Amino acid sequence: MNILKDTSSYIVDFEKINSRLDFAHYHPKFDYLDKLYDFTDFEILKLKDVCEEAIISGSTPKNMKLDNENGVEFLGASQIFDTGVVKSNKRVSQDYLFGEMKNLTTKKGDVLVYIAGAGLGRAGIYNQEETSLISQSVARVRLNNSIVNPQYLSLFLNSKVGQDLFLKYRHDVGQPNINTEELGELTIIVPKDIKIQQEIVDKVYPLIVESQDNTAKKTDNLYNMILDELGFKNVGKSNNLYFKTDKENTSTYCRFFDELDNRLDYIHYSPKLDILKTLKNENFIALSEVVSKPITRGTQPKYSDSGNGMVIKTSSLKSMYVDCKNVSKVQFDFTQDSPFILNKNDILISSTGIKSLGKIDVYESSNHAIADGHISIISLDKTYYDIKFVVYYLRSILGQLQIEKFWSGSSGQIELNITEVGKILIPSYKAISKDKQTIIANKITEQIDEYLNSKSKRKNLKKEAYRLFEESIFSKCKPKP
Repeated sequence: MNILKDTSSYIVDFEKINSRLDFAHYHPKFDYLDKLYDFTDFEILKLKDVCEEAIISGSTPKNMKLDNENGVEFLGASQIFDTGVVKSNKRVSQDYLFGEMKNLTTKKGDVLVYIAGAGLGRAGIYNQEETSLISQSVARVRLNNSIVNPQYLSLFLNSKVGQDLFLKYRHDVGQPNINTEELGELTIIVPKDIKIQQEIVDKVYPLIVESQDNTAKKTDNLYNMILDELGFKNVGKSNNLYFKTDKENTSTYCRFFDELDNRLDYIHYSPKLDILKTLKNENFIALSEVVSKPITRGTQPKYSDSGNGMVIKTSSLKSMYVDCKNVSKVQFDFTQDSPFILNKNDILISSTGIKSLGKIDVYESSNHAIADGHISIISLDKTYYDIKFVVYYLRSILGQLQIEKFWSGSSGQIELNITEVGKILIPSYKAISKDKQTIIANKITEQIDEYLNSKSKRKNLKKEAYRLFEESIFSKCKPKP
């Protein structure tokens, strides 16, 4: 059950109410957290009482001075994983070590905790010898290692009981957050014998590491396989595109006047997009030239709980499939010839919003549905094209770079209009036959299936790891879900 979406009601005795008035804090699901002694023979201690130093949070200065060559590593929440803290690509001036952030440094063995944002509560151990600085969304927990093993604490905080503690004590005004004082008040189950803690770590932690197998192929790499088949080598990755990350590039470049078209925005002419010039030949063709009907944008639906069709929204596009289960309903005349009605094998592109723009999926259902106004609908001419081949190409770096080039807007309200969608170049059916497309698409599909199976196994392995951890700490009996 998602506590934050729970619409049920419950009663709390007045004497149990403290300064908190939020719904989740007193939820019956968390009652067991106040009775941990009923489930374990181990000690119940406050986190602040097992620390060598006070728990602190980092800082993110305005107009931060970067120094990627000689600077000190700057860690944010995205570097924290239950297998440990990974290196950051961001380095800032060493001046911060001697100024306003001199006390916000890390050392090997610190436990870093994500305290603000969607991943709140995630914890990992800092295992590097090099000193780093931490951002305002990260708390540093420096333990007394004679009382608590850092790996044990990381396992506890990432376990279900640890995550329930964060759910109970977090604040949800703006982005989710918990302050360092509240973090210190969290109660943890601690075997008094440090050897028992190590035994638990030795049993559980290797499974956590195995579940995070770094050799697993990422989906971006899988989609870029299509470029290898087309003769493009070392094209790059899509993880630095603005519409995906909301991170602006502060570098400078020059363009001659005759290189400019009707656009005057910075990203449109970025050197990272220069590879797209190689697509302007007879081996590539614009999407608008190979569709069976004009590319269109969806419409603003009139929602109805008793509707006769589905509304496919940006949130329905999962970049692997279209979620047709968790959808809103619409009352619509599906007998009419409407451009908003989805047909099986239509390609859908999320066309608005930073981080949602550029998601691409195929509508594979035969059920009645329309797309909302944030989605572009592409009906390819299937005489010449294998649908999956085109989708994989659009998800590859060459497809994503074109979206980066053509979006417009600012301040988060960016969009890809249908005229620009039509300009996206894909491999020409004259250069690569439909049969060849299908062979390539099937090869990539096999790799994706293999990746997803591996991902599922790793997910189950992680569940088993934390089940073993909870079995180890709840020495009397396990709390009921």
